[in-house]
Amino acid sequence: MNRIERKRLIFTVIVMCMFFPALAFTTNARAVDASWPMLRYDAQGAGMSPYVGPSAPTIKWTLEPSFHGSVNGLAISADGVIYVAGYDDAFYAVNPDGTVKWRADINFCELNISFVHSPAIGPDGTIYVRGDEYSHLLALDPVDGHERWRVDVASGYGPPVVGNDGVIYIADDTHPGSLYAINPDGTTKWQTENVGGQGPQIVLSPDGARVYSNSYDGLTCLTAVDGRIVWQSQKGYLPAVGPDGVIYANVEPEWNEYQFGAFNPADGSLKWSLDIGLFRPGSRPAIDAGRKVVYVASGGDDHLYAISFSGDVKWAFPCDVGDNVTPSIGGDGMVYINGGGFVYAVDPDSGEQKWRIEPPSSIGNVPPAIGADGTLYVPTWNMVLVAIGDIGMPIPDVKVNGQDGPVFVSPLNPIEVSLAMTVDDPVGSVCEWWLGLQSTAGNRWCQLKPGIEWPYADTPTPLFAYPPLAFPAISLLQTTLPVGIHTAFIILDRAPNGVLDDLGWYDYVTIISTDAALP
Repeated sequence: MNRIERKRLIFTVIVMCMFFPALAFTTNARAVDASWPMLRYDAQGAGMSPYVGPSAPTIKWTLEPSFHGSVNGLAISADGVIYVAGYDDAFYAVNPDGTVKWRADINFCELNISFVHSPAIGPDGTIYVRGDEYSHLLALDPVDGHERWRVDVASGYGPPVVGNDGVIYIADDTHPGSLYAINPDGTTKWQTENVGGQGPQIVLSPDGARVYSNSYDGLTCLTAVDGRIVWQSQKGYLPAVGPDGVIYANVEPEWNEYQFGAFNPADGSLKWSLDIGLFRPGSRPAIDAGRKVVYVASGGDDHLYAISFSGDVKWAFPCDVGDNVTPSIGGDGMVYINGGGFVYAVDPDSGEQKWRIEPPSSIGNVPPAIGADGTLYVPTWNMVLVAIGDIGMPIPDVKVNGQDGPVFVSPLNPIEVSLAMTVDDPVGSVCEWWLGLQSTAGNRWCQLKPGIEWPYADTPTPLFAYPPLAFPAISLLQTTLPVGIHTAFIILDRAPNGVLDDLGWYDYVTIISTDAALP
């Protein structure tokens, strides 16, 4: 069924008051060859993947280790291996099916590390990970996790960031603090003092020539080649960089008063700022370069905001996001965010919920990551990892008189409507089943009484709510049709709320009843 046919169905089924716009999007350039290289996907902190996430979510698997801990971030290699660390003395490589590929005992606790940050993957596949208290930056081999080297970078609450050239950037959390650029071999490229502290978060300009970090003195810009300070601006926290180099960050214009704004990359001056109810800087922004939109969560009023590059609020989606939850973006622009025990998918154009799912564990505040196969990985507080994928794709097959449309019939001869369904994996999310016959004579809705006339009804009612399941062709209706154009259809609505408002999976046959000679 092609896109034109799908649009035709939407117009012919008059109860479907929705449409899907064509998606034009641009992804930010990846810094390294990996599916999800670091905490915020790339060195700009944009949080936008080129891969499309699940459209009909189901829990694929959970990884439940024997220790009590949490996942503070993850990275995904080009071949789909997920790298995670918790509070124990090990670092894990997890296969895409949820099995452990290897476990590396790297003695985090012996290093006085109480908190392990999100890892990052270098261009050659090397894994970089660090902790907070008197910590080290460790380089691990992706084959078996053995340690290649480690360097002492003092304490810090920010994960490593890797540039296109493989240089690793990391800052310590002491006052006044330092920012380090570490070469891929573990040697120090440069170290700049008085730019660390207060949970430093590092991002790079799109060309990699500038390094931005929040510190005790606000937002700082340095040269990537030698660490020279270019400018320091007013207080800005948790930055991300847009495709034109503009820096988007939490802003503190007055002490303990927070807004969200944009900074000029040339001199650090504030371009604009908005009051969106932030009560402290906690949410990192995510950037969709194609739509020219920044997404940021506000714990003050529990909304996810879509803000244009010029500073206008496009929409606000209500959800219990807390004060430090960060969104991620799929390759089709879909926005994913944790909130109130659920994972939400939010439409980027309308700001409406597309779906939500409740993982079997308390969700943390680490942003979701998207694998190359479309799996959404959600870290939680007391499980290492939850993998969310699509349910098996159902393929409904409606036929009239054993044929696909268009079917020409005489008003004197009865028709037979039949339905069959194939499903890759019958276990999945509950859908509402809508079976109908739309025509100028009035709409009919199936009550699942095969062989009996479907009752006419202006107000549709779903047949039932049930996950997709496979079954062979069954006869649902035998009837004559008056002269005119009719459409027999099935729709599996993925939002079971008693209203036909989601075009999940569907099929239809157009029937032309005519007095003229049949073709």
